[in-house]
Amino acid sequence: MHFLLQGLLQAFDLLLSGDAATYSAVAATVTVSGYAMAASLLIGLPAGFALGYYHFPGRRHVRTLVDTLLALPTVFIGLM
Repeated sequence: MHFLLQGLLQAFDLLLSGDAATYSAVAATVTVSGYAMAASLLIGLPAGFALGYYHFPGRRHVRTLVDTLLALPTVFIGLM
């Protein structure tokens, strides 16, 4: 537990230090996360609506695929 607290304090020190490299890394992370969220919304909302509202051939297979991909851990997919 002490190790986690020490790491958290070090992270706050880096954020408050005003280091340009730290702010650059944080800005890149926030930017990429924002683009990923926007892409997920643009794809996921219409797809979710279509899967929930419309009945079409193969719907069950698509839902099974989506549920399977949601169940897999992110790290496992990243290692593939």
